[in-house]
Amino acid sequence: MPSLLSAAVRFCVPAFLGVFAVSGALAQTPMSTDNSPGWYRMHIGSFEITALSDGTLDLPVDQLFPKVDPGRIRSLLARSFLASNVSLTVNAFLVNTGTRLVLIDTGTGTSQAFGPKLGQLLANLRASGYSAEQVEEIYVTHMHTDHIGGLLRDGQPAFPKATIRADVREAGRYLSKAEMDAAPADEREDYESAMTIFKPISHRGSSSHSTEKRN
Repeated sequence: MPSLLSAAVRFCVPAFLGVFAVSGALAQTPMSTDNSPGWYRMHIGSFEITALSDGTLDLPVDQLFPKVDPGRIRSLLARSFLASNVSLTVNAFLVNTGTRLVLIDTGTGTSQAFGPKLGQLLANLRASGYSAEQVEEIYVTHMHTDHIGGLLRDGQPAFPKATIRADVREAGRYLSKAEMDAAPADEREDYESAMTIFKPISHRGSSSHSTEKRN
């Protein structure tokens, strides 16, 4: 009569080999490299709002607030378990009113001024189910590069059918060489960027852009 041990071996070895064979087959399946779409959708009343991520950037918070005691900044950061470089997000918002598609700001585009983790807005717009060609209006909150950089792609308007709306006071400031020359040196990049971006857009004609004065 076979021993209990030999019977157990005869049972366990085929089972183990079967598990090993299944595990080997699964290991041959490549892992997915897809990322989650960088967008989030919500409704406010009858409007559909889609938050679009342009990416992230790391900023030295302790240098952004020169009027605040550095010790207090470090204490507040430590309380939240944060280092001095804090990762911030750059976002834009797509508003579907039911009759028009309006984009609020456009991200950084191809600008490298803020590092390599940005410039994802168009990809995330497509991932959310819309295309740049569908955008009919763009509202520019202000003319810093991380808000208007995405207006151009390869030197051409990234949103070819959109009317661009901005405050006339922003245009009067950031599209003026005299204003740029009078600005501190570390702020002039935004002026140069705005002039570079709006030059080809303005050449499309007055129907493609609009400046308005806000109260």
